[in-house]
Amino acid sequence: MASRGRPPLSSEQVAARVQAYCARYGVTIGSEGLPPFPSGRRETPQHREWLTLYKALQRLRRRATQENAGSAGAGAAPQRKGSRMRTPP
Repeated sequence: MASRGRPPLSSEQVAARVQAYCARYGVTIGSEGLPPFPSGRRETPQHREWLTLYKALQRLRRRATQENAGSAGAGAAPQRKGSRMRTPP
């Protein structure tokens, strides 16, 4: 079966996209590794591109924390999502 979803971006690819955005709109990277939010420019191409960068950076950070958590608890059982009710024996 073919894999589904978005292919993961590397940190270098995300950094390159952020640099391209900064060059295109003449802004600098902030303390969190992201350009400043384009206030007053909602629903513009710049705003949509900023949202895309924000989501890509969040996915990258989430994957990094999941990988770190996975390696720290390699022997632990995976968490299940869903009902917390116990089933009768």
